[in-house]
Amino acid sequence: RALGAEVVLPHAFAGVRRFVHQADWKHKYVAVMTISQCAEYVSQEAHVDEIVGLLVNLLNDDHPRVRFAALHAIGQTSTDQSPYIQEAHCEVLLPALARSMEDPVVKVAAHACAAFVNFAESLDSAALLPHMPDLMSKLCARLASPAVVSKEQAITAIAVVAGVTEAHFVPYYQQVVSVVKHILPATSVDDRKLRGKAFECLSLMGLAVGRDVFRPDAQEVMHAMLEAAAAGLEADDPQRSYIQEATQRICRALKEDFLPYLPRLLPGIYTTMQMQPAEVVDPDAEEAEADMTVALLEDGTAVGLKTCQIEDFQSSVQLVSCFLEVLGPSYFDHVSETARCLLPALKFRFSDDVRREAAQAWQQVINVAKEGLRERGVSDNGIVRDLLHAFVQGVTEAMRGETDIEL
Repeated sequence: RALGAEVVLPHAFAGVRRFVHQADWKHKYVAVMTISQCAEYVSQEAHVDEIVGLLVNLLNDDHPRVRFAALHAIGQTSTDQSPYIQEAHCEVLLPALARSMEDPVVKVAAHACAAFVNFAESLDSAALLPHMPDLMSKLCARLASPAVVSKEQAITAIAVVAGVTEAHFVPYYQQVVSVVKHILPATSVDDRKLRGKAFECLSLMGLAVGRDVFRPDAQEVMHAMLEAAAAGLEADDPQRSYIQEATQRICRALKEDFLPYLPRLLPGIYTTMQMQPAEVVDPDAEEAEADMTVALLEDGTAVGLKTCQIEDFQSSVQLVSCFLEVLGPSYFDHVSETARCLLPALKFRFSDDVRREAAQAWQQVINVAKEGLRERGVSDNGIVRDLLHAFVQGVTEAMRGETDIEL
């Protein structure tokens, strides 16, 4: 960064070319990791082509650490050089990654799935479809592996395939969904990340294949997520974010068929949006030690919320916004209570993003109220006037203490 890519890269790649031909695996490993570090600064397509050629050749190296490093570099370069690498090297990299998914070393095979995720996330459906049978065969084999790391990477890769190919994923859905659902009963601490990834994968598959195909399995998935949330999730439990995001996807997949789940979801969401910050005696100490965001009040006192609490609050606002957007007038029966609980979010002092998202959600609240009344043939717009009055009053109060002009 100090000298600039034009000065450093020629010397770095001259060393890489020498090291990759050394017999000692350590030299090759250093060469590959150098590529990983420098890939984002490469601007010439010819150099990217050379990098891809070197890395693909090293996937056949005798030493597993070299193969692992090559896969890591492919994943990094796929991100740094997107979309060129996807457009120019799809026909080389996809078969190479598929072969590496059968590597005899479990960690290397799992890392091939991870590299595929980075590469395929920016891939067009048309480019992926010809390779789909081979890839799905390899990924399903990885998913059946007893190694947790293999399952975790394979399940994410399958989710990416579903997201990219959408309706073309339907022929593979039944084969995959039964295996992924078998992960849901796992409740040990060691299985939390895998279970979260299962929720992610199932929800992405649901979006891809549509509600008619997904509906029979959606109830089982939602039940598992609701049970996990009801049992209580620790602040560091990775399932938290997976469940929150999967719930939105399942709502989008099922549309009006999602309505029966609202009575179990909304009370918890409302409770989260009513959380109150704790008083903070020593702001500097508590902010550092307790991972807490602190706000100073006009009277000189301080209050704070932990980072996980702020994230939960924001997720609740996002969930409500999703329900309003997707369900539209079908959400009408919940509008009044949602508006009441959403009002404090307009003045949420711990996050600009939350206040911005809350204001946008309020617009959806008013629109859903109007559409709901119209569908029911009700001409009295009193509820819409009340909602609009509450919104204007809430925004006005929030503006008095707002320092960000854009908000």
